[in-house]
Amino acid sequence: MHPTPYVEYLIVGRSLYKTSAIFQFKEEPKMRIVNARLRLDDEGVPRVVKSTAKLYPEIQYFGNAQDIVKVMTDVFEIHKETQEVLYLIALNLKSKPLAFFEIGRGNIQETIVDARGIMIRLMMCNASSFILVHNHPSGDCTPSKPDMMVAERIKQLSDLMGVYFLENLIIGADKSCFSFFINVWDKENNNDKNKDHVEA
Repeated sequence: MHPTPYVEYLIVGRSLYKTSAIFQFKEEPKMRIVNARLRLDDEGVPRVVKSTAKLYPEIQYFGNAQDIVKVMTDVFEIHKETQEVLYLIALNLKSKPLAFFEIGRGNIQETIVDARGIMIRLMMCNASSFILVHNHPSGDCTPSKPDMMVAERIKQLSDLMGVYFLENLIIGADKSCFSFFINVWDKENNNDKNKDHVEA
């Protein structure tokens, strides 16, 4: 079991940092939850269409993994799903969500990930960064080998597109989670820094 981590996300320039600071924005103290999907208009052009929208008063923006888990379990009840469900959360520069997309549903063990579809939705939302969230109905939120491979592929693609892959979160049935940012990417960055220091 993985305890829910607490870490702040901060984008500066083209780099992603961790910080313990709490950011306060002079905006309404509510998060706007917009459920969206892609649909063709009358001319056959895909458009982002809002299906539902509601205000979530508990959180203003996504500052850490705990915030993500809270929204995804309170609003979407992802931890109660009997099959794997993948969500894309498109974010603006202040880590506030522009739209929530359900990307795919699978079976009890896996779901199909459309990397191209993810990028299309992000471009159409004019997103600065994004979060991927999926559940493990088994309750064990340890990433599988396919989880690791898909995350790496999307991370490489997002780097090329200039959109920050802020977090990839796996949520278990008990609301525990595995954070790729904390457990994979941040460790890789630290190892790279240590390697550069040794070589220097």
